[in-house]
Amino acid sequence: MNRKIIIVCVLCICLLSVAARANLLENGNFNTGDLSGWDVWVGDANNSISILPTGGPDSSPCVEMVAIVNTTPDDLNISQSVDCSAGTEVGISFDFAMTANAGEVGWAGGGVGVTFWNSDWSSDVGYGWADVWDTGGAWTSFENTWITSGSWVAPTGTAHVTFRIGPWAGDGGTVTYDVDNVVFTPEPATIALLALGGLTVLRKRK
Repeated sequence: MNRKIIIVCVLCICLLSVAARANLLENGNFNTGDLSGWDVWVGDANNSISILPTGGPDSSPCVEMVAIVNTTPDDLNISQSVDCSAGTEVGISFDFAMTANAGEVGWAGGGVGVTFWNSDWSSDVGYGWADVWDTGGAWTSFENTWITSGSWVAPTGTAHVTFRIGPWAGDGGTVTYDVDNVVFTPEPATIALLALGGLTVLRKRK
């Protein structure tokens, strides 16, 4: 194969990879001033989810979740669901600030997770979860290398994925979890492999 053709193919694959990395979440920076695009679950009436108009790290809008005693991310969270194929590694980034008080007995913190679903949403086929901790209220950036359990790679049978952020508050615990600039970028592994293969061919032909 002509070297120029290979170079063009590799460049096209790289452009496809950039497109694949585009944020799939709607209103991830909350700059609409509301939670449009997000599914919201509050659960207990003592919990709350609200928009802070100038609370973000750059004084832009952010979302604040407040959990009071015996709350899990199943009880209090924001989420979005998108299509996803098996073998896709999801990329996650966001800014967060947390103030957590575990109380005399309990655990307080939060996290971010994904649930992978089959084609008709009838069964989850895998998950990934990462804990995040008290930052003393200071803004911190989540790193995609953080993972507590599961995997960020979609297993066989995946057709959709739900992305979720929420706090934990055990007995006597309270958590304030502020989140902003959420980016969710599924990255098909096949694209990366194709690009790598093209570069390998070029190297061998030198």
